[in-house]
Amino acid sequence: DVLRLNSGRSAFFYAAIEANIKTIYLPFFTCEETSQPFEKLGIEIKYYFLDDDLLPKNINLGDNDFMFWTNYYGNATHQQKEFINQNYKNLVIDNCHAFFSKPNPLAYNCYSTRKFFGVSDGAYLINKKIYNEMSIPKDTSYQNIQHLIKQIDLGINDAYKENLNNEKRLCDDFKRMSSFTEKLLKTIDYANIKKTRRKNFLLMNKLLGDKNHFPINIESDTHMYYPFLTNKENLRHELIKKYLYNPFWWRHVLDLVPENTIEYHLSKYTVMLPIDQRYNEKEIYDICELVESCLEKC
Repeated sequence: DVLRLNSGRSAFFYAAIEANIKTIYLPFFTCEETSQPFEKLGIEIKYYFLDDDLLPKNINLGDNDFMFWTNYYGNATHQQKEFINQNYKNLVIDNCHAFFSKPNPLAYNCYSTRKFFGVSDGAYLINKKIYNEMSIPKDTSYQNIQHLIKQIDLGINDAYKENLNNEKRLCDDFKRMSSFTEKLLKTIDYANIKKTRRKNFLLMNKLLGDKNHFPINIESDTHMYYPFLTNKENLRHELIKKYLYNPFWWRHVLDLVPENTIEYHLSKYTVMLPIDQRYNEKEIYDICELVESCLEKC
């Protein structure tokens, strides 16, 4: 029961169709485009705040309401997952930050391949197969992979503009996974990639953990980045000056919520440090050394 799609938002879109969702609760703390698939379908959206454990705060769903819950950074603990399972029967789970997280058999599980592997499109909706897959239009890759090739030839920073263009065209282009991406994903050594990411994550936590204010779940092996929380507002910009790109998740939240909320604090001060399979042990040491150096300057 796997539907191959072109983006995480497409997974949200077709999950909403399959479940016939009328009302969904979304977190304030999410990507700005998360709401777009639901808005396009005319679904009523209600927003919720998080508690300090990144769980929905003071929410009581109606019998036909759905909860949209995010496994933030791929860091969710067993206890957090159990809380969600026991308290919300109608679930859409956003595992776009947690590709290797096992799907919940009672929920609509959404995954992104683009965020973990070098592909221009790709996502999965697992456990609730949609109507005839062939009725969904198919994406293409040939005109959308320039940023990936440019990253290899010139580096990640030089392909930033092209990467943004690819992100933009996927915002409301709800299609099936392209044939090229599907074939490419079949060639990936997932076990080795998972092992490499885990090794990088553990090393980074060993080197920076005592400076990190975020409660790292050391048992998780599904992290997308290493979430580094500090009280240094300028750390992100200092790292960018040194050519260490780190995405700003999610700056729009700062305009939506009060300053005393966990959402505001995490959005403003959390820096996403890379741990993916492109990096070796020496490079992780170099990144951590750079972080420490920039912390001293902030």
